Amino acid sequence: MKKILIITYLFPPYGGVMVQRVLKFVKYLHHFGWQPTVLTVRKPDYETVDPGLLKEVSESVSIIRTSTFEPSRVFKFLMSWLGRFRSTLLGKRTPAGQDLNPEPKLPLSTRISVFIFMPDNRIGWLPFATLAVLRKLRKEKFDAILSTSPPFSVQLVGLAAKWIMKKPWVVDLRDLWVLNPHKTPPTGLHLQISRYVERKVLRFADQVVTVSEPLREDLRKGYPEITPEKFQVIPNGYDADDFKIKVAAGHDRRLVIGHVGSLSMSSGRTPFHFLLALSRLVQEVPGFKQEARVVFVGEIDGENRRIIDRMRSDLQLGDMIACVGGVSHRKAISYMREFDLLLFIIGGSLEGCPSSRGCVSGKLYEYLAAGKPILALAEEGPIRELIEESRCGAFVDRRDVEKIKKAIFEFNRKFKQGALRTDANWDYIRNFERRRLTGRLANTLNQLSAESSR
Repeated sequence: MKKILIITYLFPPYGGVMVQRVLKFVKYLHHFGWQPTVLTVRKPDYETVDPGLLKEVSESVSIIRTSTFEPSRVFKFLMSWLGRFRSTLLGKRTPAGQDLNPEPKLPLSTRISVFIFMPDNRIGWLPFATLAVLRKLRKEKFDAILSTSPPFSVQLVGLAAKWIMKKPWVVDLRDLWVLNPHKTPPTGLHLQISRYVERKVLRFADQVVTVSEPLREDLRKGYPEITPEKFQVIPNGYDADDFKIKVAAGHDRRLVIGHVGSLSMSSGRTPFHFLLALSRLVQEVPGFKQEARVVFVGEIDGENRRIIDRMRSDLQLGDMIACVGGVSHRKAISYMREFDLLLFIIGGSLEGCPSSRGCVSGKLYEYLAAGKPILALAEEGPIRELIEESRCGAFVDRRDVEKIKKAIFEFNRKFKQGALRTDANWDYIRNFERRRLTGRLANTLNQLSAESSR
């Protein structure tokens, strides 16, 4: 069996959507003749923990957990102290005229962090991870390397491993780096340095994998000097094993609309327009307030929490909205299968950059596998294609409040008639099963390994 070193900042027992892709690669690669060794951080600056995910990792998988220096921890402490000082000095008054703002924006702490740390504030892991690679090679030889990001400091670890090991290296980009519309470098100098580093990574990589066709095209256009064949798409997906759980039977007679996943204003994911559409239905349709309920499952940042609280009170949505908070991945899947209608929200581009339209969250593929109708609020692009090809629901422009209102009304009408269901195209949906996608990665590794041997 061939051996691969997988480099990732996050790995179980840490959870959340960021670990699912690499976890499933590790879970299924041995079925295709590759034995993974995982290099990761022992105590990352990350709060979401899901110990149950470790049950999916075979005992034969070696996990190397290293120390790291997290400047972000020191930075967070200083910013927290500054925030308390400002609150004491200025009081808790809201500036006059400030109103709800659904536009994506980066918190001050994030903007300062982006200015100071390059490529990101996880750069402190680089020396510890590189030393771990050197030590591991004294005992074991590998046939390939895979590094997955974000954070993009991981790709510098991958570059170091490529230089040390002289083995085929696959760069896995779950999001774009320099071309990411939500992570624009703060100055021209930052942009030049970032482009230089990213170009080095892409040139030395033997294969670059990303999650959608628009992202691949952006990389091809952004770096035309690199052979186009180097860029490959392996989308996110779902694990059929995750859906072999029993679902609780029945609930109240209202249409239960569920959103599973985080809501972050910095990346444009906000329920503002959806809740505005919901409020119009409450005002225009007698009795609608007793016919539907919305449940948000997952972490919600402060700005979105403020929007939800204000719209609850100002728009009289009251008991229609419930916020559950973060849950384990297994529980999240259970919620998906219990809800009547699944709500999918994704942010748009900050500057009209088409790259953002290629960012398809892994949650959408799990929504498809749940077999429930989906209301997808996004921009034109692969998300609309997924919804239409899978025949699993409706796609609406994320800012079109009137069309969102009509879509909710139509879903509720079908629910009351007992006709709310999908005509799912399972032949299409099964293309995104995690084991099948891992087989595509294994084929790439086999080709690179064979070329390296020659």
